[in-house]
Amino acid sequence: MKLQFENSHLEFASSLSAVARVGNDLWLGGDEGTLTLCFREGVEKTENLVFSKVAELELVAELGLPGTTLDEDGKLPEVDLEGMDWDAEGGYLWMVGSHSLKRKAARHDKKESKNLERLADISADGNRFLLARLPLQVNDGISQAVSAADQSPAHFAARLDCSGTSSSLLDALRQDPLISPFLAAGIPGKDNGVDIEGLAWDRVGKRLLVGMRGPVLRGMALILEVQVEEHFVAAGVASRLDLLPIGPDGRLYRRHFLDLDGLSIRDLCFQNDDLLILAGPTMPIDWPVSIYRWRSARDRMDGRERFVWQEDGHLTLAVQQPLPNSAKKHDRPEALCLLDDEKILVICDSPSSPRLDGSLLSTDEIMLPKM
Repeated sequence: MKLQFENSHLEFASSLSAVARVGNDLWLGGDEGTLTLCFREGVEKTENLVFSKVAELELVAELGLPGTTLDEDGKLPEVDLEGMDWDAEGGYLWMVGSHSLKRKAARHDKKESKNLERLADISADGNRFLLARLPLQVNDGISQAVSAADQSPAHFAARLDCSGTSSSLLDALRQDPLISPFLAAGIPGKDNGVDIEGLAWDRVGKRLLVGMRGPVLRGMALILEVQVEEHFVAAGVASRLDLLPIGPDGRLYRRHFLDLDGLSIRDLCFQNDDLLILAGPTMPIDWPVSIYRWRSARDRMDGRERFVWQEDGHLTLAVQQPLPNSAKKHDRPEALCLLDDEKILVICDSPSSPRLDGSLLSTDEIMLPKM
C-alpha cells in the first residue's frame, strides 16, 4: 500500500506514529505537528492504486487544547499523537498523545557545549497530554468529521481534562507506587520515563487500552485499562471525559504487565478477542517489526490486573520481520491497524529513501499467521 502526500505534508509523512482504519479510509497521526489527516483509496488516478489525502483536522482547535502560543517558528506546540483507534458503533475516532516530557537531542553538527545545553533542556508541552475522541460519520465506507456546529448530546467531541503540565490521567498515575517515581523525578519519555504509545478501543467492554512505551519495569511492559464517562457541554466546543474508578481501591485504571522480551509497547489493536501488540525498545534504536498476540485478551481482562507470560501460552510472538538493509536510523515501526481478517498495516516513522520516494510513501502489509 502507498500513501500519496502533498509537498506541504512531507514533514508529516516522515513522523507518522498513529493509524486507524475507518470504513475504507485511513486516518493518520504524527508525533510532530498538530494535525490528523484522512487518506482515501483511488482519489488520484495512477498506474498503481494509492491512498491520497482528502481531509485534515487541526487538533488544537478541534479539541480546545491548552497549547496555543506559537513558537519562534510560528508553529503551535506539537500534539505528539501516538495512538488512534476507531469505535464503529459509537462513531468516534479515539486518540492519545504521548503524555511525556521531552529532552532535546544532541546533534552531530553542534559543539560540545551546545549539546550539553540541549541534553539538559527538559520541557513539557500541554498538547501532548491528550486523550480524546472526535465524532465521524461513515457512509458507504467514506468517513467524514462531524463539524463542531453539528455536534449534539448524542455525538460529540470530548477529551480528558489537561493543562500545560499534566492531565487527569497523569494526576492519577502520580499516586501509583510503581509509576509515580518516574513522574516525580521528571524523567523524559525517551529515557524510560512515562511515555504513552498505542491505543485500542474495546467495543465489547466499552473501554480503552493505553499502551506504555515507558516505563518498562524490570523487562515488563505495561498496559493501562481505562473507562470514561462523557459530559456534553455545548455544540461548538470540546466536551469533557472523566475517568471512572475501575481499579483496586477505586483507582482510575487497571494495570496489565506483559512479558515482551524486554520491549515496550508501540501500538495496539484488537483482532476478534485477541490483542495485537506492536513492540519496540524504549530507546530510539533500530528494531524489526515485532508483533505479539495476547490470546483472549478481551475475556481475560475481567476486572483483575494481569501478569501475562509467554510461558503460560497466553502471549506469543506472532510476527517478526528482519530489518531492511537501508533501515539504519530509519523505518522504525510505530503504528498498526487491521486491514481485514488476515492482514495488518504497519506504519513506520523516519522512513528511508526507498520507502519515501518523493511524496509517495510505501507501507507494510503483513499477513498474520494462522492462529
